[in-house]
Amino acid sequence: MSHQAPVLFTEKYEARVEHTFQRKKSKVFATVRNRTEGVIGAESLTMYVAGKGRTTKRPSRHADIPPMNAGRSKIKLTTEDDFASDYIDDEDLDKMLADDRDVVADQGAFAIARALDDYVVEEINGTDQYVGDWSEGMSVDLALQATTNAALYEWPDDEGGWYGLLGPNAWNQMLTYKQFASGEYVGDALPYLNKAYVRSWNGVTWMRHTGLVSPDTDQENGLLYYGPAIAAVGQRSGKPDIWWDGKKQAWLVTQRLRAGAKRHVEPCAIQLRYNPNAPFYGVNNTPAT
Repeated sequence: MSHQAPVLFTEKYEARVEHTFQRKKSKVFATVRNRTEGVIGAESLTMYVAGKGRTTKRPSRHADIPPMNAGRSKIKLTTEDDFASDYIDDEDLDKMLADDRDVVADQGAFAIARALDDYVVEEINGTDQYVGDWSEGMSVDLALQATTNAALYEWPDDEGGWYGLLGPNAWNQMLTYKQFASGEYVGDALPYLNKAYVRSWNGVTWMRHTGLVSPDTDQENGLLYYGPAIAAVGQRSGKPDIWWDGKKQAWLVTQRLRAGAKRHVEPCAIQLRYNPNAPFYGVNNTPAT
C-alpha cells in the first residue's frame, strides 16, 4: 500500500483550509491592530507606536514654536505556536466524498480562527479596569457605566475604534432593553455581514462572542476595549503537514498557527463583570417573559 497522501486530497485540503480561514477569519482579531505576515518562524515581533501630542502656544512673536515631543515607542510581541491536528483513517479516506474531506479541512481552519480570537481576548481580559461585581446580569446600566469610564481615557471616539464583547446569555439579556435592540437606537450601518449578532450602540460596536473568560459558573467577563491600542499577530503555516502513522493506520493532518497579542497603551480596556445566569430583566427592570 502506498504511504503517500493522495495528491488530490492534499491539494484540495490546503485550498479548502485557506478558503475557510479567510472566509471565517476570527472577528475579534480583526478589530485590533493586527499583522498576518512574517510571523511564522519569529520568536517575537516589534511594532511601533506613536505617542500622544498636544498643541502648544507660541511664547511670543518670532519665538520658536515648542515641539509636541509626542515621541515614538516600540512594543515587543512574544509569539507562541498552536496546532490543529486530526487523524484520518486510510480506509475512510478512500471512501470519503468531497464534502466529507471539506469537513475535515473546515475543522482545522475553524480551530485556528478561534485560537486567534483567544489570544486577543486573553490579553484584553488582563486589564485591571472593571465595572460590576458579577452579582447581577448584564444591563444597560452596566454598559453605560463602562462607556462613561472609557470616555475618560481620551481615546478618539469618532473613528469606530471602540468594541464590546458579550457572551450569549448576556447578549440576550441586553436584547430585552429597547435601547439596545431597537433599530431606532442602533441603526442599520453595521460593519459585519452577520448583523443579527452585532449592534452599533452608544459609540461602541457590540458583538456576541462565545470565548469570554468565566472565572466561575455564575461569573463572566464581558469586554469593552479600544481596538487600535491593542496589537496582535497571527499567521497560519503554509501547507498542512500530512504524514502516515503506521501504528494507527491513519493519516495525521496538522495545521500550525503562530500568534501573540499585547495591550500597548494603557488604559484601553474594561471588564464588564456580570452573572450570565441571572434572570432576564427588561426596560422597566421587571422580569422578561
